[in-house]
Amino acid sequence: NISDNLKLMMEDVTETINGRHSVSEYRIINQKDNLPRWIRVNRYPIWNDDHTRVIRFLGAVKNITLEKEAEAITREADELRRDLEREKELHELRSRFVSMVTHEFRNPLAAIQISVSILDKYNERLTLDKRQEKYANIYFQIQRLTDLLEDLLGVGELESQAYNLHPQRVNMIEVIQDLLREYRDTIGRQHHLELITAHNRVNTYVDNKLMTRALGNIISNAIKYSPAGSTVTCKVKLRDKHIE
Repeated sequence: NISDNLKLMMEDVTETINGRHSVSEYRIINQKDNLPRWIRVNRYPIWNDDHTRVIRFLGAVKNITLEKEAEAITREADELRRDLEREKELHELRSRFVSMVTHEFRNPLAAIQISVSILDKYNERLTLDKRQEKYANIYFQIQRLTDLLEDLLGVGELESQAYNLHPQRVNMIEVIQDLLREYRDTIGRQHHLELITAHNRVNTYVDNKLMTRALGNIISNAIKYSPAGSTVTCKVKLRDKHIE
């Protein structure tokens, strides 16, 4: 912008007249080929003999177009390198995640197969408690498979940017209560599930689907890695308007 360059140039000249060395860079248009150029201008004040007044100043102009172009290329290369590094990290994380989930699929499938086989062969010999234990284990493993599938679908949607966030006002207490109610009838039959909170409502704006999935994974893992008959506790409190 010519007017901006003139304004900046006048400010720099004034600074030099006031006795200060100034260095400025300007982007100009070459009148011959109408192409942009970059120049660097150094201005040095020249004082009178008793050093009380600037009587003139010396200026040196240097074409720094190549320097600017090199800087731009370097910035673009650095940005491209960062993008490639991020893509590489994402690819590695994706590969590890898929490998982990693939391995995780085998465990619940094997557990379901064993429980179904025992019920099929020894159903008449099993006590009612033993049969209920096998059925509960089947429900538990099915829920694990469901969670794994939800995780895979969620990662796929986020990577493809096919998922659109839908923030809405959500009562987190109700979300957790619904999850606990659901798990009490399925994978949490052998556990005591409880919610401890001093609040009836804890409202926040979130994507209800993603939040329910995330909390469901946390509670499901807590149940999965807790001994049968133990208590799984969810605590919700507010601290400085933050939900904990």
